[in-house]
Amino acid sequence: MSFAMITTVNKDGVTSIGPHSLTFPFDLIEQPSWMLISRAGSNTTENLLNGSKAALHFVEFKKSWLKPIVKLGYPGLEASEKMKDIPFKMVKSPSPEYADDPTFPLLMDDALEVFECEVDGEFKYQPHRETD
Repeated sequence: MSFAMITTVNKDGVTSIGPHSLTFPFDLIEQPSWMLISRAGSNTTENLLNGSKAALHFVEFKKSWLKPIVKLGYPGLEASEKMKDIPFKMVKSPSPEYADDPTFPLLMDDALEVFECEVDGEFKYQPHRETD
C-alpha cells in the first residue's frame, strides 16, 4: 500500500512525522489540492487544527525503515518521543516562504518527492461542475 510520511509542527514547535495511507491529489485542474484523511485526535490532525502547515513526503522502500515507520504511526506518542530515534535526516524547507516559518515542519531529506502544503480553508468541493 502506498503511503505518505506527513510532517507537521506541534504547539511546542516540534516537528512530528505520521505515516498516512489515505492521501491523494484531488482537484488538479481548477484548484490544485491534496486530500488527507487522518484519524481524529492524531498528532497530524491536532497540529493541522492548531495552524501547522504540512509536508507530504514520499520515500523509497528500505527494509531498515519499516520498523521506524510503523512506530511513527502508533497513536498516543508525543512528538518528542516519536522523533527520538528516527533514521531520517530532517532539514528546513528550501522554499523562501517556509524556511523560517515556525509553523512549517522540517522536511525529510531522504524523500524522493515532497509536497509543501497549507490548510487554507479555501477549497470548496463542487462535484457537479463543468470545466473545459
